[in-house]
Amino acid sequence: MDTNSLTLLRELTAQLADLKASNKALTKALAKQEARHTESIATLRAKWNELQKSPPPVLVNMQDPPSSTL
Repeated sequence: MDTNSLTLLRELTAQLADLKASNKALTKALAKQEARHTESIATLRAKWNELQKSPPPVLVNMQDPPSSTL
């Protein structure tokens, strides 16, 4: 191989190493973000389940009762 080819090979090898490192860091960050979302979804499901167990709210008629006609 000539000098230009070796230099190019070294540069490409260095770029590949940088890309692998970036990919690893991005994969790790994505995993953390997915874990947070999974935790949030689990929390929301738990709250929803608790709401389903509680009795429905009592509706109060705010109008005056009809006057009796006796």
